[in-house]
Amino acid sequence: MIVLGLLLGHLIADFYFQTEKMVLEKKKYLGKHVLHHTAITVLVVTCFYIWSGEHQHFLFHIVLPTIVLVIFHIVIDLCKIYAPRLFPINMRTTYRDLLLFISDQLFHLLSIFVIAILFFDFNIILFWDNTLSLFEGESIVLDPGERFLFLLIMIIVATVVTGHAIRILLGPFHPHLALFEGKYTISGHIYSDTLNQNRKQQSGISEEYSYLLYTQQKLSRGKTIGYIERLVVILLVIQGAYGAIGFVIAAKALARFKQMDDRDWAEYFLLGTLTSMFLAIVYGMMIRLIV
Repeated sequence: MIVLGLLLGHLIADFYFQTEKMVLEKKKYLGKHVLHHTAITVLVVTCFYIWSGEHQHFLFHIVLPTIVLVIFHIVIDLCKIYAPRLFPINMRTTYRDLLLFISDQLFHLLSIFVIAILFFDFNIILFWDNTLSLFEGESIVLDPGERFLFLLIMIIVATVVTGHAIRILLGPFHPHLALFEGKYTISGHIYSDTLNQNRKQQSGISEEYSYLLYTQQKLSRGKTIGYIERLVVILLVIQGAYGAIGFVIAAKALARFKQMDDRDWAEYFLLGTLTSMFLAIVYGMMIRLIV
């Protein structure tokens, strides 16, 4: 329970209380970000303290876990700020940022496990055995509170967290995307004077040009579509309706049909869609096994 609670608090602080500006200027806004995490951590451990019914070790169960977890968070964030200097200069920025993002989240998850083991008697051996049983096709028995927290975490992971990871993977794209292409022809005349004659000689010319018609893309709409798309696929996987996933892909492709004429956009769309679908199917299978 405490691991799920701390993980939910971390995701809320990292992906809802942290703005885009704070992410881009992490060093400048590190103090504000740590303050968010501190407040949420205190709230989570206090709720767990009250829920457990053990009201004897306020310092050990609330103050110390909060301090240690915040210290972990500061160290991990500082490492993420200065880590890009360790990567090769010729390494693609998208791969580097994605690797840093995944490593950052894994280290935060590891710090939560350490806190749970040190201060809340978390049985890591039992957790490991349950994890291994998932790969053998067995399910994990959760109480209603744990099931509720797990579902909240999976919703956040499937929407905001996965959306952020896919955006890093795809990299920047021009905000103006092609609707369709066409051709037009320019025709006219050229007049030239001869040296010894007072007459003009006429000849016709024509040139053909290709063009693309662009429109500004609202990225917020695409983000919302991605959220709904992954949630729908997860529900279909839970229900075992794998065949219906094809209709989701077809509906999304049909809405973007005109933009498929732009090869860059088509590759961008395909990579994002396949990654989103793959992760949604994995999440659906996890929820189906655990819940």
